[in-house]
Amino acid sequence: KQWFNEEYGGSYSSEEEVETDGCYVNTLGLTGLQEELYLIPGGSTTTTVTYKSNEAEAPTCTVDQGTVTVEAGSSTTLGDGTLQHYTITLAPPGTLLVHTTDLSTPVLTVGCSIGDLSVEGTATVVGQSSLKEDSVWGAIGGRLVLEVDFTTSAELGATAPWQRNDGAGNWEVSSGATILGPISEAGIQTASLIIDELTEDDIKDFRANITLTESLSVTTATVTVNAVTVTSGTVEPVFEQGDAEFTVDITGPGLPSFVTLVHEDSGSEVQVDLSAAEDTTPLSLTASLVTVYTTDAGAYYFRVEYSDGLTAASNSVTLVVLKQCKEVTTPANTVTNKVNRDDDNGFDLSVTCIPDTESLSYALLDSAATSIYCDTTTGQYSSDYLSPCLVVVNSEP
Repeated sequence: KQWFNEEYGGSYSSEEEVETDGCYVNTLGLTGLQEELYLIPGGSTTTTVTYKSNEAEAPTCTVDQGTVTVEAGSSTTLGDGTLQHYTITLAPPGTLLVHTTDLSTPVLTVGCSIGDLSVEGTATVVGQSSLKEDSVWGAIGGRLVLEVDFTTSAELGATAPWQRNDGAGNWEVSSGATILGPISEAGIQTASLIIDELTEDDIKDFRANITLTESLSVTTATVTVNAVTVTSGTVEPVFEQGDAEFTVDITGPGLPSFVTLVHEDSGSEVQVDLSAAEDTTPLSLTASLVTVYTTDAGAYYFRVEYSDGLTAASNSVTLVVLKQCKEVTTPANTVTNKVNRDDDNGFDLSVTCIPDTESLSYALLDSAATSIYCDTTTGQYSSDYLSPCLVVVNSEP
């Protein structure tokens, strides 16, 4: 009696039987474990072994690492026996982690047998991931690249779109471009997210969602994107030939390699001395311009550079260089008083008569000329004349 089953393959003849524990098993009937099997750390995969027998007998299965379980499945009468199906579940060792710096693609070898019949197969563990960095610094408006390595197989055609947390616990697809690198001989592939222009909305957590097969997917650990902030403090106006002082606060990944004060109009630069600066964040620094002139006036900003190439710039501040008005000779019998104006950098110079005595009193010669204004943008007074005071002699009638 001969038959051929297209679904499970092989032919059967009643003359080709072996006896095992009182059961008659087809010599070609123990099948399964032939397909490519993949599983992820913490997960499992199932496959089926099938054989033809007169009565059910569970196969014995072993695996060289991890665990294997056997569970009876369906059975179908076929010819003079029964087609038995058993579900084999494989799980990797518990020591394998999804998020790890020690990436590997271990292969589990599993074997199942009934009597003298046996079949073997393998299952490859994929889906481990390792972030290049768990915290990344960038500059607003600058380019930023996030990278994660993960284990896979060329047969799977994995995808790894990056996701951004919206700050409320929800994950959304990032607007950056995801690039997949080649798969190495060790089964490691790199998924990169390229953000051409970093915005405030990107200062959040990111992760990659790795899809290996229709049923296998993992998410990577999160990487936090931070923005380098460089803030220039207000610079006070200064008179010509005086010294100007600039301040800056920097929040970033440690001590910069260079901090430079840049004059926007001329392009001239002053390197800030970092020899005594502490490796702390935020970092406060001071830069001075010694003996400034009107040509030094204008907009200034700080440029910050780190050893990895990261560069950021501060807001602009304006240095106002003032001109001194020439000294004014104090008119006779007067005292002068200087009052700065709140609305500009000039001041008013006024005169009053000196105090009267028992024998003398004083009166202004010209009551309309008691004050002049110094315009510090030009260094000129509004007038070169201030009224003196006349002596009034007291006389007895």
